[in-house]
Amino acid sequence: MKLCLFILSILLSNLAFCSSNDELKIVTENTPPYIYLNTSGNPDGLLAERVNKILSVLKLKNKIQILPWETAYNNALNYKNTMIFPLAKNKERDKLFKYCGVIINVRTYFYKLKSRNDIIINSLNDAKKFRIGVVKEDIKYKFLAEKGFINFEIAASTDLNILKFIGKREDLIVGSELSLQEQLKKINISYDIVEKVFELKELDGRRYLAFNKNTSDEVVNKFKKATKLVYDYDKEL
Repeated sequence: MKLCLFILSILLSNLAFCSSNDELKIVTENTPPYIYLNTSGNPDGLLAERVNKILSVLKLKNKIQILPWETAYNNALNYKNTMIFPLAKNKERDKLFKYCGVIINVRTYFYKLKSRNDIIINSLNDAKKFRIGVVKEDIKYKFLAEKGFINFEIAASTDLNILKFIGKREDLIVGSELSLQEQLKKINISYDIVEKVFELKELDGRRYLAFNKNTSDEVVNKFKKATKLVYDYDKEL
């Protein structure tokens, strides 16, 4: 009898998990080569593959939605059972989201157009006199604002930010090498026209899977375990 009750409780637990995730929404932004739409119109890239593996471990078939970052962020902020990736942590966000684990670690730099010989940066403060392209609600924007930066050109998405930078509406852009290479390639522009000028070493490069704060701890904990199976960041340290 006890064995039957135990098996029944396991079945009900799994059923509750599945039903609670029927409405699970997974949102992200187009940031090649980490996340992008392939020729079949499906999310692809390193991080899309990792998230799909996590879903496979959990036997879930939810689809990843690629949205402008501001839209994705606000969805995760406001709607229960919404998961967002890749999301950076800071003190403000710790109160707003439940984190599942690190999905990737990146290094971030200021970039300029190579033709801009007038831009020389030897410290973070040196960059304050230049107009910096950022994406609304992005951690890089928040980090720089906390450091006293005020001269921003704010875009709703990474794609728009890149176009503004190439169009010389921005002096500097902030990003990772691999991502910027792919973003420029997508619009048929050579990476050779840009140049790294300063690394933001103070900015934590870890990026996470995270849930809306009203998502149940049961769901979050199951994703934590699955994330650890797919990508164990601690083993890279």
